[in-house]
Amino acid sequence: MSSEELTQLAYQVFSEQKCRKSTPKIEARFYAYANLNHTVRLRDGCLYLRISDMMVDAPVSALRAIVGILLLKLDRRKIRPELETAYRTYSQGAAVRDRAHVVRRIRGRKIVGAQTGKFFNLGESFGLLNSRYFQGLLRVSTLTWSRTRTKRILGHYDHCHDTIVISRSLDAGWVPPLLFEYILFHEMLHAHLGDRYSEGKRFSHHREFREQEKTFEQYPQAKALVKQFSARVR
Repeated sequence: MSSEELTQLAYQVFSEQKCRKSTPKIEARFYAYANLNHTVRLRDGCLYLRISDMMVDAPVSALRAIVGILLLKLDRRKIRPELETAYRTYSQGAAVRDRAHVVRRIRGRKIVGAQTGKFFNLGESFGLLNSRYFQGLLRVSTLTWSRTRTKRILGHYDHCHDTIVISRSLDAGWVPPLLFEYILFHEMLHAHLGDRYSEGKRFSHHREFREQEKTFEQYPQAKALVKQFSARVR
C-alpha cells in the first residue's frame, strides 16, 4: 500500500469512527521506525499519522485496525476489542516478529559501556551465575551498565541485540550483593528462556520462567530486597 492509499484509508476509518464533528486534513505515511511503532499528532488542524514501514505489505484489516486504534487514542476513547485483536493477530505473527527483529538490529542503536562498575563486575558475576544455574552454557553477546541510574527498571534483556543491561543504581556500596546477583540472574533467565506467545499476546514472565526463577538461592530474601530497594530509591 502506498502512502496515498494509506491516507485515503485513514479518511475512511476517521469517518467510520465518528471521531470528531468535522473531518480535518489527514496526512498518513509509512515511516522507517526502528520498531513496530506508530504515532498520531494533531497539529494546526491537521492529523499526522506515521505508521511503521514494516506494515507496507500488511493486510488492509491490520492497517484499518492500527489507524482506528491511533484515532481513538487521540480522542481518549476506549479501544474496541476487535481492533486490538485484529492488530495483535498481525503484529504478533511469527513472520512479523522475525522481520521486526532484523529491522531493529539494523536501525536500532545500542550504547554499550564497561562491564566493570565501582562495586560490582558484570562479567565476573555473569560467569559465576552461569556456572551455578546454567551449567556454564549461557551465551550473551554484551553485558553493560545502564547510562543513567534508573530507579524503576533495574535490568532488562534486549533480545534483538542480545544484550543484558543492569541499572547503574545497583552499583553502590550499600546495595547487598544478593540483590545485584538476583537482578542479573533474572535477566540471564530471560536470555535463556526467551518469550512465549499465546493467542497473539507476548509473555516474558511465563510459567516456565516463574518456576525457574524460584531456583535462585535465597529467592524469597532477594524478592524482599527488591521491594526494600524500590522503597529506598523512591
